Amino acid sequence: MKPTHVHNTHGTRTARIGTAQGEGQLAGQTLVIYLDLSTEPPATHYIEQARWDAEWMEIPADACPVCHGTGTDQIKKRKDRPCGGCYGLGRVRLDCETPKEMWELAEVAGRIIAELHREVAGLQSQLATPGVAEAIKAEWQRRQQAASDAQAEQERKWREGRGHGPGGARMTGD
Repeated sequence: MKPTHVHNTHGTRTARIGTAQGEGQLAGQTLVIYLDLSTEPPATHYIEQARWDAEWMEIPADACPVCHGTGTDQIKKRKDRPCGGCYGLGRVRLDCETPKEMWELAEVAGRIIAELHREVAGLQSQLATPGVAEAIKAEWQRRQQAASDAQAEQERKWREGRGHGPGGARMTGD
């Protein structure tokens, strides 16, 4: 069976079978039924819909059949090497065939770039919403200040700590 979803953190490939309504303790909840393809034989599991939406990502229809859209070498388990089926793009041609020449590869890359342009346009429209840019800027400044404070605290502790100089003083170079 071909995987339809991949787990966000540990990369487990699963095939979504369907949904069902919970019974007993799970009454009133929608459950997703899926097949875990990482076990031999594949095991059937169920999980709450909200958790499924948060933890699993759908594999695109044009994902590489070798790496399932990751772009890395899945056969030798080398994350630092590109996949040989899609040349590291994670996608293949629309007919699910791997690109054979550079122009076919360019067509795949062009599709990926067009998707990214649409995604950026959506983010820019959200950024145009009043107050969003200010909130992002305030959060960025808060994180910068927290990093600066942490670095200053670490340096203060180092200077006050026991060193190897005369009387245990810290040698600072002067």
